[in-house]
Amino acid sequence: MMGGVFAHGPVTYMDVPKTGSTFVCAVLDRALREPASIAVKHGRMERDKAPGEIVVISTREPLDSWLSLYNYGCTGVGRLRRRLDRQGRSSWYDGTPEGFDAWVRAVGDPSRPSIAGEGYAAAAHLGMGFQNFRELVMSFAWPLQVFGAAEGLPDVASYYRDRRVVDHRIRFASLREDLASLLEGPLCEQVRPGIDVRDLVWESAPVNVSPRSLSLDHVLPSTRDHVAAVESLTGDIDGAWSGEVLDKVTGPVI
Repeated sequence: MMGGVFAHGPVTYMDVPKTGSTFVCAVLDRALREPASIAVKHGRMERDKAPGEIVVISTREPLDSWLSLYNYGCTGVGRLRRRLDRQGRSSWYDGTPEGFDAWVRAVGDPSRPSIAGEGYAAAAHLGMGFQNFRELVMSFAWPLQVFGAAEGLPDVASYYRDRRVVDHRIRFASLREDLASLLEGPLCEQVRPGIDVRDLVWESAPVNVSPRSLSLDHVLPSTRDHVAAVESLTGDIDGAWSGEVLDKVTGPVI
């Protein structure tokens, strides 16, 4: 997929799936001076970063991302659910901790990347977790070339520190606060006159809320340990953003 994903003039938003991206897009559409001239949902930067371009990404803790994706599939919808239905693997979507555990281990298996799809095979030789892949493939220009040049996860972590195109991130754990702070700070010159950023962000309704068949409290300890081991780049990614505080906020799941 080409282009800038959601490009509002110099602002490019990389909408990682299941990170509150529909909500972020709705707020940016209302807040920013320039409407989105390029809109490629969950696209990638198959181009060089432009001079003066400001790249924003939304992210989410891997286990929470897995759970949101699973619960979405439990409703019978989504590209991944349809793919697994065709493969005869829909029995995992039973809403149980055991079903979730089996689903995570199969879908996130780097040795079988065709189950997840989305180009995950490009990172299979690295043993990269699927949720890490979803974020990192939208963090680089020409991402598949970056993955192809890496010989292991340490290379990817090094590339992330030195070569990522992302300037700012919006964390799902503090979604509204991060978004409001971004619009008040680094993106303030791009905001339409007369917009009260905090009113807009905090009064905007959640969008595309996923129902919860399974809650985080019921995830098996073995599943938590597995995800932490497989999505091992998360700590390196967080470490590359020095000085950030992960403030939790309460609210509906998006």
